[in-house]
Amino acid sequence: MSYGSSGRLAVRMEDWAEKVRRLIRGLFTAMHTPADEVPLGAVVPVFVPEALASPAWPGPAVHLNVPGLAIVWAALGPERTMRYVTREMVASWTAKGVNWRDASMQNLQAISPSLCTHALRREDGEYVQLVMLHDDGIGPSRLLLTRDLERVFPHGYRCAIPERSVALAVSSRATSQELADVTSYVEHCFRNGGQPFLRGFFAPEDIAARGRSTKDEDWTGAPQPRGTLAVGGGRMDGEDHAPAFTFTIQHVGFIKPPVDRLILVGMIDAGKIRSGTVAVLHTVARSVPFTIEGIELHRAGETPEATAGQQVALRCVGLERSLAVPGMRVTGTRRS
Repeated sequence: MSYGSSGRLAVRMEDWAEKVRRLIRGLFTAMHTPADEVPLGAVVPVFVPEALASPAWPGPAVHLNVPGLAIVWAALGPERTMRYVTREMVASWTAKGVNWRDASMQNLQAISPSLCTHALRREDGEYVQLVMLHDDGIGPSRLLLTRDLERVFPHGYRCAIPERSVALAVSSRATSQELADVTSYVEHCFRNGGQPFLRGFFAPEDIAARGRSTKDEDWTGAPQPRGTLAVGGGRMDGEDHAPAFTFTIQHVGFIKPPVDRLILVGMIDAGKIRSGTVAVLHTVARSVPFTIEGIELHRAGETPEATAGQQVALRCVGLERSLAVPGMRVTGTRRS
């Protein structure tokens, strides 16, 4: 590597480090915003894997007729951060007589002056496909703008969400070769994307609620018994003693290359967390080990360790973005 390329790499890494710092600041800001002060104008619907929309999900969620797909809501923040809508937020808006779901669709329309980021058209101007890979990270949410899509594809279309941040709409009049090309692209995204989501295509009419959601009688936010994603009371599988720490996730952020990192923001419930610690994320299905690369305190910056009662941001290595959601617990093994 030449000196010049080394210098460019150093600058790129410094830019990346600054993005991490901005992301963490944004997550801390979101965490300290009271539920009744979360701006409704920033709330939009977001697709998530159906498995995440379990009874433990902290807010409204709707399972759809598309297998594996659900909708939740989130308030978008700076630096591509988001805060998932909770029952407390919904209760606040409902008390004010606000139709928050209608507002969320109006918000989505407002931030979508361009329905897609890429498009394929024939020489006669007819659209073959639209690709939704928006900078805000919620490109797939544009599949909910069905009236706009029906104007683009008056003869019908099919949908695909091969990766969490990528969606496609392809014309029902696509030729066999055009469809083969789109299918190849969708499969490539699914196989090689950072967050594989759904394989293949589905009909737009299937983006509809599958009866009632997991929130029993009223998924719009009426108080419901809270579930939990904790496993074994906070113990790690196979442990005979209390963990070195327990940590509850409140917000999740992600920073892209040159070095992918997942950022978990939340409260240390018990014990002490040290940089370099091997920790375990407890999901509904399994326990997932990963490494805590770094720790940051709100307004105090990076620290080698933090203790119970402190709100921290954990910079994580070896943890898939799609696995971590608010409400989950993280524990750590004790050092010998």
